[in-house]
Order: sequence, then structure tokens, then C-alpha cells
Amino acid sequence: MTVPFRFTFTIEGDRQVDKTLAAYADRVSDLTPAWNGVDQAFRAIVREQFASEGAHGGTPWPALAARTQRDRQRHGFPPAHPILFRTGRLERSLTDLSADTISLHSARRYAIGSAVEYFPYHQSRKPRARLPRRAPIEFTADDRYELIRPIRLYLRPGR
Repeated sequence: MTVPFRFTFTIEGDRQVDKTLAAYADRVSDLTPAWNGVDQAFRAIVREQFASEGAHGGTPWPALAARTQRDRQRHGFPPAHPILFRTGRLERSLTDLSADTISLHSARRYAIGSAVEYFPYHQSRKPRARLPRRAPIEFTADDRYELIRPIRLYLRPGR
């Protein structure tokens, strides 16, 4: 009996993608060649999430507080936009290879993330007292398909 191959993408304990690819289970031994395509899809999704200030994933990020806008202006940044972008460090860590990128890929495991210290706070669904949630990573149904697509293409018969 063939054990189905299961692809999951979990963010802060929240399973975003959970897909069983039973038809491919017997062919899954080393997915390393597919990870580049998954990386490209992931980075494109996150770029769009930042560019749309969360709207891409379905929940636009809350506007910055007036106090935050005044602080940004005092430091030479545009007051209201772009949200989650002063230095670009967080976005770069998730969309390009930077010193803050976490990228661990092996034959059957894929992990990507950010070592930027404030990333977990923005991504987390935990209750918060001050800042609202502004998730840099939020997947739509189409995004989930695009993340799995490189694996399916790699595993398809006759490749």
C-alpha cells in the first residue's frame, strides 16, 4: 500500500496549505528540484501582500495610528504608507535572499521564514494589546495552488 504524500505549509502554528498528493506518493523521494519553483511562488505572493498592504490575502492591514504617522514623519518617512515598510528589511527577508532570510530545504522538507525579530508579532494570531495584526504572509486559494504547482510539475509522469 502506498502512503500518500502530504504537503503542508504552516505559519505560526496555523496550517495554511494542507494537500495530499496521493497519486505521486510512490515518486516522492527527493523534491529538491521543485523547491526553486516553490520559492519563486512564495516570494511573488509575499511581494503582492506587501504591495497591497494586506489586501491580496483578503484582509487589508489596518491604517497606522495617528501617533505612528507623526513618528514616521518626524523620522523622514511618508506618514501613512507604505505600511510595514521603513527600511524594507522585513519584506526583503521574505522576498529576496538576505541575511534575515530563513531558508531550509532538504529532500522532503521545505521551510522558509524571516529572522527579523518583529516578524512573529505581525504574523501571529495571538491576542495583542497595542498593535493590530498585519500578516505579511496570508494565502488565497489561488496562492495555495501556486505553491503546490511546482511540486506537481516536478512529479508529473514523463518529466
